Amino acid sequence: MKNIIVICDPDVRTEIQDVPVPDYYNDDQILIKVIVSGSNPKDWKHPEPDYFNNRLNQGDDIAGTVEKLGKNVKGFSVGDRVAAFHQMDVEGGSFAEYAVAWKHTTFHIPEGVGYDEASTIPLAAYTAACGLFLNLQIPLPWQTQTDSIPLIVNGASSAVGAFAVKLAKLNPSIKPIIGIAGSSADYAKSIGCDAVLDYRSKTIGDDLKQALNGHECRYVFDSSNSTSSAKYLAPVLAKGGKYTCTQKMAPEAQDLLKAAKPSNIWVGAVHGTKVAIVDGHRAILPDDDPAGPDFGSMCTALFEKLLQEKRLQGHPYEVIPGGLDGVEGALRRLKARTSGNEKFVFRIADSYCLQNV
Repeated sequence: MKNIIVICDPDVRTEIQDVPVPDYYNDDQILIKVIVSGSNPKDWKHPEPDYFNNRLNQGDDIAGTVEKLGKNVKGFSVGDRVAAFHQMDVEGGSFAEYAVAWKHTTFHIPEGVGYDEASTIPLAAYTAACGLFLNLQIPLPWQTQTDSIPLIVNGASSAVGAFAVKLAKLNPSIKPIIGIAGSSADYAKSIGCDAVLDYRSKTIGDDLKQALNGHECRYVFDSSNSTSSAKYLAPVLAKGGKYTCTQKMAPEAQDLLKAAKPSNIWVGAVHGTKVAIVDGHRAILPDDDPAGPDFGSMCTALFEKLLQEKRLQGHPYEVIPGGLDGVEGALRRLKARTSGNEKFVFRIADSYCLQNV
């Protein structure tokens, strides 16, 4: 089969390989024929020398059909339409004709949801859930409270930020949800933000205070973190409040938010991994704590239910021409991106490299 590996040397590039179709590597895994693969910013970041410095298939968003099942997998049949979150930075990724996923991060795609849309969901939705419910520890959708709980989502129109809004909105106690966005403010409003502010406003700090309308804010989810965002978020975060973000923080930002004990979101927790510094370099290590995979299983059941009930939708997307052959150009666009939040997706059947096979 065709398999794409992502390399940084020093710019992002890809190589097309001919490799055997993988078997599942564990009896709790599923082999999936990939119809559409999604992509994420980590796909160009993780191969970089100052990140994980690896060379492998970085695709983690799978939408396709079940090809083969591990003997411990229940609830799925060959041919089922599924979406899955592939374990990051291991073999069997989604930039290929076939991919491998753990059963506990694989969910059925209901009728009425296409493969393109389904491929926008996995990594971003699990990341949002980890940030909201593991890091910030806001109440789960069914844990309603008497008092309202304000939430600020910075980067509310990005894929991860948008799923944070959608998941938080499931609990009527989480309000107001104040989104911060730029040119995609209308989208942030359409998915459930009670107010949407422009990060480019010279009065963004005052705008946040006004939107809170006297409420104390104890939770900030930042999917677009930077030193500039820390400058306007730190003053409105209440004493003892919590801040979580998707990217490594600059020292100045850490200092501004130190009272909140800021945390980084590591979505790999749902696959039982953690990040550590080994010999001065970042490394992904096994985590023996079962809480992450257990949480991932809960999220999977929730996502499938919400999709079936039409209470959760995917993210806006752009289909990249050329399928697998378009991955390199798309990742370069992601790396250089300064505006727009559409997910880039790849229809495997459109791959030029398959048309001469």
